[in-house]
Order: sequence, then structure tokens, then C-alpha cells
Amino acid sequence: MMSSLISVLDRLIQLKEYRTRRLRHIYSELLKPVFDELAVVHGDYVKMFTEVHQKAPFPWERNIPGYQDKLKEVVLFLQQRRVELEPARIRIRVMVKELSSLDINSEVHSFVNSVIDYLFTTITFSQENQKLDESSYKSVSETILDRLEKAIQEEEVGKLTDDSLDALEIDIRELIGSVLSYQRDSWEEVCKAFSELKINIALKG
Repeated sequence: MMSSLISVLDRLIQLKEYRTRRLRHIYSELLKPVFDELAVVHGDYVKMFTEVHQKAPFPWERNIPGYQDKLKEVVLFLQQRRVELEPARIRIRVMVKELSSLDINSEVHSFVNSVIDYLFTTITFSQENQKLDESSYKSVSETILDRLEKAIQEEEVGKLTDDSLDALEIDIRELIGSVLSYQRDSWEEVCKAFSELKINIALKG
């Protein structure tokens, strides 16, 4: 009886030790690299959108010659800059997608979900309601580029839709300011989830 109980306890201890080793391995080989790479991506996002904010025209400039050229400059800048860390973003997206399907623990899932929220936050173009929209799986830069490119093309051929007119007349500088603020808040959530994950692993010690 006693030997059976000891045997059960030994197996439970071994199982706990295995789970702790597995969690530490997942952390060091997968989670920490994701966090470190996302930190670089975030720094690039902040720099990129700060520069876009400086380059973007004011809405009152729309009736002034050169307004569309400034928009095109913003589009070209985004097209060039966003590809620089595209491989890193793709690696992170693939990794968190795979991690999200694993049954590990709540702290890991919280971290993975915070990364997903950070990467797949997009914006809604609306003059009345300039807000962030998390219902779509496009990045911020992708959304801005898509809408501005379409609007510029339609304006050039004289076939602007109401949707594209919103994209042209919106205060892009204000919108980018909101994007920067939201990205910083999202990064803070990633850092919080990562810290909780590290504490959890340390306590399992």
C-alpha cells in the first residue's frame, strides 16, 4: 500500500518536472525569441509612423496644389519602409499561429494572444469615427496603404467613391497619432504578458 502511494507520488513529481522542463524549453527556444524579435519590429513601427506623421499633409491642404503629391510620398515611403522587417513579421505570425494551437498554460496563451492583437490591429477610415478596428487581419500599414492607393487611383480617374473620399479627406496626421498611441499601448500589453510568463516560469523553479 505504502509502496504504491510512493510510486504514484514519484510519477506525479516526474510529471511536474517534465512539464516544467517543457515550459522552460518552449520559453527559451520559442517565446523569448518571439518577444525579442517583436521588440525590434515595434521599434521600427514607432520610427516609421513617426516619420509618416511628419510627412503627411494636413486635411486643409487638399485644395492646394501638391496635396496629392504629398499623399503619394507617404504611400511610397510606407511601401519602402514596411518591407524592411517583413521577414521578421512573417516569422512571428507563423510562430504565434502555431503556438496558439498548443495546450501549454494560461500565461503562454495570454502572451501569444497579446502578440496576435499587436500584429493584427487595423484601422477604420471614417471622418466621423476615426477608430481602431480589430475585426480584420491586416496590419496598420497594410490598411493605410490599401486605402490611400485606392483613393489616389480613383481620384486620378475621377471616380471617387464615398469610401475613398473618406480616405483622402481624413486627417492622416491625427490618425497616425492615434495609431502610434495604440501600438504603444498594445506593446505595453505584450510586455505585461511576457513579464507574467517569466514570473510564472521562475516560480515553478
